[in-house]
Amino acid sequence: MKNRDADAARQLIAADSEINGKRFAIESETLVLIARQQPMATDLRVLAAVLEIATELERIADYAKGIAKLAIQLKDQPYTKPLIDIPKMAEKAADMLHGALNRFYGAAMSNWPAPSPPKTAWSTDSTSKSTAS
Repeated sequence: MKNRDADAARQLIAADSEINGKRFAIESETLVLIARQQPMATDLRVLAAVLEIATELERIADYAKGIAKLAIQLKDQPYTKPLIDIPKMAEKAADMLHGALNRFYGAAMSNWPAPSPPKTAWSTDSTSKSTAS
């Protein structure tokens, strides 16, 4: 909207169905994981949060799609007031969302130990060495 870029707005509108599909894929995979693994306590709360986050991100995309439609309609019309506050609000909102997602990811990942490297036939594991002489 700020740059009056109708092509970018059309790309955003076209991407909405892909974003919706990703939301449903996340929901489906999360529900399958819950059904198969039957997570407890913290793990279940993380998965519930993932479901909520996916829904909210898809909602944000829907709002962005609406703004993109308005941007296309208004691309050739003069604004009644210069766009000063809206870009500032957009930047603050994006920063807040990015920060919240980073904190969630960090908190969620802190609940699980770092994955061990896979054992292979050529791994140098001191417990499996034989001492043949």
